[in-house]
Amino acid sequence: MREIKIKYGYSDGTNTFEKAFTLGEIEQGLQFDEISDSPLLKNYKIIYKRQYTGLEDINNQEIYNGDFMLDGHTGRYGEVKFIKGAFVVDFDNEFQDLDDWTYECIIGNIYKTKIY
Repeated sequence: MREIKIKYGYSDGTNTFEKAFTLGEIEQGLQFDEISDSPLLKNYKIIYKRQYTGLEDINNQEIYNGDFMLDGHTGRYGEVKFIKGAFVVDFDNEFQDLDDWTYECIIGNIYKTKIY
C-alpha cells in the first residue's frame, strides 16, 4: 500500500515554500502548526495542496499531482493529473499511465514553473 502524503504550499503573498505531510501528521494538524508555531511564518497561509502519487522519478524525487514530467527522449513534457481513479501524465489531452513515466524526471509543478 502506498504512503498517503499531501504537499502543502504556503505563501505570505511574496515568498512561497512547500512541505509534505503524511496522513498521520495531517490528522494531528501539523500542516497548520508549521506556520502557527513560528513567528517568522505568522503571515503565511496555505495556498495549495498536492497529493503524493506513491511513485518517484528517475532522481528519486517523489511525484505529486501537478508536477511536470519531462520525456528525456522527445523533449515533451506533461502534467501529472488524477483522472478517473488513476494518476496519468497529460500531454495536451493525450493521457499516459504515470507508471510508464517514473524513468523520466520532474521539471517543476503547476504552481512554481511556467512552461506554457
